[in-house]
Amino acid sequence: MNPLDWLKSLLGRGEDRYDAFSPSDRLIYHFWDGRKTVHADPMLLYKRLAAKGADIEVVSKVAASTLVKDEDRRKAHDDLVRYVRDVFMLPGPDGVDCVGCLTEPQCVELLDHFYTFVGAVKKKPNPTPIPPAETSAPTPSSSGESLPTTKPSDSGSTAAAPKTDSPESSPSECRSPSEVSPRPSTTSSP
Repeated sequence: MNPLDWLKSLLGRGEDRYDAFSPSDRLIYHFWDGRKTVHADPMLLYKRLAAKGADIEVVSKVAASTLVKDEDRRKAHDDLVRYVRDVFMLPGPDGVDCVGCLTEPQCVELLDHFYTFVGAVKKKPNPTPIPPAETSAPTPSSSGESLPTTKPSDSGSTAAAPKTDSPESSPSECRSPSEVSPRPSTTSSP
């Protein structure tokens, strides 16, 4: 046994090792929190965002509206930034010193970026976790037996075939926050 094979056997990283889950594409959301790059599970962030979804939507609209008083717009903007800091667990500024934290406009940009990320993930086709069954059609056996039919019309049944026109969503699909409620406009000025 050569030394490389011996080392692989000790580490258990041989090609025939199928007992470990190894996802091919880890959809991890990365963002800068002002101190370090954070690698976050997007579903956890999405759940936190959905828990505050209605509040974020309202304050986003008020902060961007020109029909409300400036005082109300500033308060709504502050609430929006506070919600973003809570959802993404961002450190806040120490007084006016923003060393090691995101500024208020950067917090709003982070929320917009996350919405874009979720939208891109939603459009990406999900890989099949289990390999599909044999895709080629079976051939008739040599003894001349007929294969079972799959369509009701082929079998002589008069029952209507099940409708397949409408796609069904699977529970594993990632839903964007815009599907839960209309996407709030987060671009605002204090």
